[in-house]
Amino acid sequence: MPKAAKRWHRSLTLGSILLAAVAGVAAATPASAQPDASVGQSSVVHVVRPGEWLSSIARNYGVDTLAIAALNHLRPPYVLHPGDKIIVPARPMTRAVSNPVVPPGQPAPSAQSANLTPQTTTNPPPPTAARPAAPPASATAVVQTAPAAPRPNFPTVTTGQTPPSPRSASRPSRTVTVELPLKDRANYLGDIDVTITPDGALSFNTAQAIELLSKSLSAEALASLKTVLAGETTAPLSDFGKAAIVAVYDPTQLQIVLTIPGHSRPTNAMDVADLDQAGHGKLVAPEGLSGYLNFRGSVDAVEAGAQKGLDDPLIDMDGALRFGKWVLTGEASIGPNDTTSLTGTTNTEESFTRQGTRLIYDDLKNTLRWTIGDLQPETTGFQGGVDISGVSVVRLYNELEPQLDVRPRGERSFTLERASTVETTINGRLVQTVRLDPGTYDLHNFPFVDGANDVQIVIQDDSGQRETLTFSIFFDRTLLAPGLMEFGAWAGVETYSVNGDLRYAVNDPIFSGFIRRGMSDRLTLGANLQASKTTQVLGGQFIWGSPLGTLGGDLAYSHDTTAGSGYAINIGLSRLFQSADSFKSQSLSASFEAKSVNFTQLTATSATPLTLGGTTVPGSTTTAANAALNPYSSEFALTYGRSFSEYIYANLDARYSLGRAGQADVGSVTATLGWRPNNVTSLTFDADYEESSTERGPGFRISITRRLGRTRNIRADYDSLGNQATLSYQDSHGRGVGSSSVGADLTYASNALGLDATVNYQANRADLGITQTSSWDFGGTSVQDQRTSFQFGTSIAFAGNAVAIGRPIYDSFAILEPHPSLKGAQVVVDPSQDGRLAESGLLGGAVLSDLGSYSVRTIIYDVPNAPAGYDIGQGSILVKPPYRSGYKVVVGSDYSVTVIGRLLDADGAPISLLAGHAYDLDDPKHEPVEMFTSRDGRFGAQGLRPGHWRIEMPTQPVAKFIITVPKGATGLYRAGDLKPSGS
Repeated sequence: MPKAAKRWHRSLTLGSILLAAVAGVAAATPASAQPDASVGQSSVVHVVRPGEWLSSIARNYGVDTLAIAALNHLRPPYVLHPGDKIIVPARPMTRAVSNPVVPPGQPAPSAQSANLTPQTTTNPPPPTAARPAAPPASATAVVQTAPAAPRPNFPTVTTGQTPPSPRSASRPSRTVTVELPLKDRANYLGDIDVTITPDGALSFNTAQAIELLSKSLSAEALASLKTVLAGETTAPLSDFGKAAIVAVYDPTQLQIVLTIPGHSRPTNAMDVADLDQAGHGKLVAPEGLSGYLNFRGSVDAVEAGAQKGLDDPLIDMDGALRFGKWVLTGEASIGPNDTTSLTGTTNTEESFTRQGTRLIYDDLKNTLRWTIGDLQPETTGFQGGVDISGVSVVRLYNELEPQLDVRPRGERSFTLERASTVETTINGRLVQTVRLDPGTYDLHNFPFVDGANDVQIVIQDDSGQRETLTFSIFFDRTLLAPGLMEFGAWAGVETYSVNGDLRYAVNDPIFSGFIRRGMSDRLTLGANLQASKTTQVLGGQFIWGSPLGTLGGDLAYSHDTTAGSGYAINIGLSRLFQSADSFKSQSLSASFEAKSVNFTQLTATSATPLTLGGTTVPGSTTTAANAALNPYSSEFALTYGRSFSEYIYANLDARYSLGRAGQADVGSVTATLGWRPNNVTSLTFDADYEESSTERGPGFRISITRRLGRTRNIRADYDSLGNQATLSYQDSHGRGVGSSSVGADLTYASNALGLDATVNYQANRADLGITQTSSWDFGGTSVQDQRTSFQFGTSIAFAGNAVAIGRPIYDSFAILEPHPSLKGAQVVVDPSQDGRLAESGLLGGAVLSDLGSYSVRTIIYDVPNAPAGYDIGQGSILVKPPYRSGYKVVVGSDYSVTVIGRLLDADGAPISLLAGHAYDLDDPKHEPVEMFTSRDGRFGAQGLRPGHWRIEMPTQPVAKFIITVPKGATGLYRAGDLKPSGS
């Protein structure tokens, strides 16, 4: 044993012997002379710290040592351990001794003169701040007045004495009520009143217990506890057992510890993965009035074909105007149109054609989109494509709530009786490890992948016992979560095109609609209907995550006034086999489709009217006949793919169609083998066999691709069926403004050479491109048309009073313009080493044109050439754009000056290491600017503007400084040394 440890051990032993000797004197008195402590209303619980003795604790609190020992029923030698809790009296206490020990030669004092009679007053006098005077030499027991409790936050003893301790040799002489911590294992729930009787029985406050346990018990368990405790103000600890709860009093820590079984706890929801990610921060609102107009144009120079030379330009336009929550959208074009006269000749003339207009309102509360005008219905199953002019209501989550994950997420429950570690594995990959307390848990939000998902949940408690839960689910992204429903309904009249312009079949009402609903994690059902005067199609569909894979099907019945009745059916099965090795997956898909000869789909009207002098000849348009055209009675398809490693994969595809009414059968089989010998080279080989009315026999294709860098590659292809060889090159550079891409295909077939090439350049205000195309004849033996096309795309947009020109806008946009105080410095959007998405300039602010509606997006901006010290703010904003909305963002403000200087007190000493505030005296409502001083009094206050400011520092008294930032100041302003102002 080290010397220091030996000395400490020796001191501890001597101290224990000394305390034992002192206690022995007191223990030698008769039983009637044992201390009897009366505890006041403000006693405290003291937690023993390392190095503390009972005597040192008593000295610190100004309380008699033996009084503490008696109160806590401590036995000699009074050994305390760090962390032990003892009750220290903080009110006057009287210790009575019947036969005091009198030193030799002194008269025995009376009980009155020695102040040994216990106090019997109901309300003892309040404690005094000063310690009492030293007792007379003749007294062996004195009354001491304890100071106010130094730790008022500890639980307090309300009346009587403390609960018995394992260290005690006797029971308390009267009933005690103590406020003790109530714990659910290691979790602190709150404080509860506990009453201890002289025989050591403990009871608790029932109302407090029910309140503290309201969140730790399930509804059923809480109701059971309320029934057990009904009509009782206090109840013994054993009553917890009637509600299947184990309650134990821990005297060493002075607390009540509960053990609640897992099935009695509330169900806890726990995400395996965060599938509902959202941006954090305050969303910026769009402008109330905004809009844009896109222009996309092309001019063709024809080098080979029927008409050589320069074609007339074609300009397509589309735009949107948003006012409040309403959006008006439309499309049109300006360019050559072909019209047919009565003589059958075709004339080409420049004209303006309107292609569609509609008014849209999004009811986000109910996830609905209402539209009136020219509509293009969504279709499902065997529905046909048709344009309608009328009204529609749609709920499509990918349009109105694209960030809502509507897929089934899987839900599994389990109950833990003990604290355990839970590991979740999907397809052999560990996705989550968590430590859970006892209770019931609902696991959901599994990060499933398409295809088979094998889930394993391993539960291991602290004793080493393991339990494994396994299940499998086949997942498809077209499945809807249980209870979710998508639908769409379009009603009106059919629209069709005449010479590129819209016409309305006002006498032909038409309806198209569908509905889909998630019935469970594995099943989604749907129905659809299309109807016109002549044709009606009713269909149903299902998607089922079956044990074999994802099984989907469509069934439809049609009736047509011309073709009669018919049916169609489609069944498809797909399965993706996942494994822990992502490079060894398998996929299988199979489908079957059959149509009766008279099955009819609703199709768009085809109208090519005759015109004379630009006027349509009445009766020359014809309404489309939805006649059945089903040359094949049934079709089969089977595809199987497998990857053998990171470098080798194979695929097999087989298809066959059975013809009817003289139509020949059609079939094909294709086998593909892919090999990647290294990280920059890949080889693909296809061998196929095809049989049709025009082709019969085997063939093969071979392709070699070589990467030449991070963005460049070259590829060579050969197709034996057409005896055609192609050499391709692709390259791209940059991102956003100044980015470009180049692509070229050089094709050789039957002594003919064709070139297809594209060059695209993305400018700040426009998209530019040049395309060279070659069109081959049907047999692929000669070039029939060859032309060069010059293309451009640009837009003009406004949001509020901000107007700018930018690249074409697809949905929503933002205009970021510099504040005048930036004096023309350029704003750049989302700068990175690869480029920037937009920048401000002579044609207005920077236009960010690719914002998606209802998707959270962080817009990052910067001003690289801002004046030194200029404060542009956070440098980003968070947006969630409504449909076709526009934002105006002013980068910078008047509050962009950074003031630096040094703060001194009246004596010239620095005011160091303090936090203060700067107040705008010209605008008292402006938020104060927080600032700090360094050790030598230097400060830097960001976000100030020209004008008068008052700086306040929390000195004694408060130091106030006046600063005047000169008009026109930007960036950094040096205020120098400042002393407190007298005003």
